Amino acid sequence: MPPVLLPAHNAGLLFPWEEQDAVSEDLTFVVQNWRYVNTNPFFARLGMKGVGQIEFHVMGRNQRPDSAILAVAAAAGDTVLSLVDASFILNGDTFEILYANGDQEQIEVVADPNLATNQITVKRGDANTLAGAFPIETPLRFISNTRTGGEKNQRGISPRLWKNVNWVQTVQHPVEVSGVLQDTANYRSRLLQAGAATPLDAHRMEALDNMIDDFERAIVYQRGVGPLDTDTKRVKTKGIRQQLQEADAYIWQPQNYNAYSPFDLLRDVFEGPAGIGGTPDLYFISKDWPAGLARWKMPLVNIDMGQTEFDVRINAFTTPATTGIFVVAPRLRPGTLIALREEEAMLRFMRLPTWYLRGKQGDTWEGDMIARLGVQVNNPEQARMIEGISGWAAA
Repeated sequence: MPPVLLPAHNAGLLFPWEEQDAVSEDLTFVVQNWRYVNTNPFFARLGMKGVGQIEFHVMGRNQRPDSAILAVAAAAGDTVLSLVDASFILNGDTFEILYANGDQEQIEVVADPNLATNQITVKRGDANTLAGAFPIETPLRFISNTRTGGEKNQRGISPRLWKNVNWVQTVQHPVEVSGVLQDTANYRSRLLQAGAATPLDAHRMEALDNMIDDFERAIVYQRGVGPLDTDTKRVKTKGIRQQLQEADAYIWQPQNYNAYSPFDLLRDVFEGPAGIGGTPDLYFISKDWPAGLARWKMPLVNIDMGQTEFDVRINAFTTPATTGIFVVAPRLRPGTLIALREEEAMLRFMRLPTWYLRGKQGDTWEGDMIARLGVQVNNPEQARMIEGISGWAAA
């Protein structure tokens, strides 16, 4: 009987022996339990969920913002204020304005907002505070809604919904080996010794490597294109970067990008998400980040995440710089960090990584390594992606 695995290939693993009439072989178990768990962690570690069609939608609802932004400067006696967006405001909402000298003024909304003009009518100097003048773009910090209990016919607000349309993309790597190399007498008679690798096995191993690398990059960097692309009709998934860009959660060359410090990291990764309910706990970092963290004297400390079914140690780390798990993702470009909630990023698949043996055509053995996947980020506005960091500040 042939061996179950043919481990002699220089990449470390081969696949179950196949009959000539074999149709397909699902390789998901191999992907998630072999070396890819560390070399391609986006592909190997993110959860997977099936999808029944090429296009899929992700729906979400935003919380009421913590503040409203003034669109026109106001004097101390102004009771009608123009805002950038008044759609989330209710009659009875109270806000606070913080002045440069540390004084606070509270205001109360006394009527339904005018949504056509984004204006609100307010009581100034509420709760025994003093009214003052404040410039354009001043934040009105939301406190709470207050009512008498006897109001009727109050305006409600519609849920602040969003929808992200995305697609699954097909990656396919063909494999072809000439019969001169593959169709040896020992192969035909099944006399290959355990551990021997045939050319077709080795070539499809390379095809699997290439397919996983393709998807690892696409999960992060691919720009989405639907099936009606006028040039090639090839569907492409929206990667994590595009989804976070559309949610204003992407930062290119943040403040102090050439001398980045722990204070900058906390500002970029915690302050923004925390203001809208986000609490990232999973950080994918490029290969240069461990040296940067060591420069801060906050080196990565290994976490015992156990081993895969193939006895591959699962690399994961923590650091005093933040809370959460750090994973080094070798395919990320230098100076990159992605902060997510672990349960809010997943792969959507129509076809898991699969080997399809075509058989022998003429004097050539043929097959295909195929997968059809997309990536989904729930609540992308609560995540962060930072790119363009070129140096880390000294401790």
